Amino acid sequence: QLGALRDLDYGIYPYTTSSNAVAAYAPVGSGLPTAKLDEVVGVVKAYSSCVGEGPFVCEWFGEGAQQLRDAGAEVVIVLAHWGKRGDTEPSKATLEQANALARAGADVILGTGPTNVHRMEKKQMDDGRTVFVAYSLGNFLTDDSRETNDITGMVLHLEMEWNSQTQTLSFRDCWYMPTWIMRWRDGNTARYRIVPAGSSTLPENMTDSIYVNMKKSYQTLTDKLGTEAAAPRAE
Repeated sequence: QLGALRDLDYGIYPYTTSSNAVAAYAPVGSGLPTAKLDEVVGVVKAYSSCVGEGPFVCEWFGEGAQQLRDAGAEVVIVLAHWGKRGDTEPSKATLEQANALARAGADVILGTGPTNVHRMEKKQMDDGRTVFVAYSLGNFLTDDSRETNDITGMVLHLEMEWNSQTQTLSFRDCWYMPTWIMRWRDGNTARYRIVPAGSSTLPENMTDSIYVNMKKSYQTLTDKLGTEAAAPRAE
């Protein structure tokens, strides 16, 4: 993957960051003294992929999906990192990429990248399949809301049933639960907690004003997403 605008240390400009996969670089990236490290656990990414406009683009071919099915996969789920930080709706490029993935054989497409939750839909394909697309799940652990009126992420539940006789997949129970990241101070320590945004009771350590903002955000998001693809769940 090396080439112009692609660097082992800094990633693929301007879309990603990267680091050396060597234990000795852990203190460099984290700022921890080497003497304080007792154990090193390595996580290796088996492949790299990227979709969207820019110098690093990959293609998903139908043969790849068919190879997964030939190997015994009943459901093909694709996790796509696309869009831009702060996008509130899927871009034209994202929609085109989702259509290409669906045509290639994906059954479920889960999008990440934008910091906001985007709409979901069930696409009816020409071959009779139903493809579930969540264009952006938002950010579950980190967010940009700074306790404003923005939902940070959501939990998505998909219950699917595979019919081995007809070789078809159906979606039985689909629901989503918007989430909110709480922040509060405990002395000199910053505390964080992920809570259901539709909580019917005031979470511990949450102020009344933030609770009001959270409930308004929950209503705004559920109005936007609707119930056609998945039903909202408060908590």
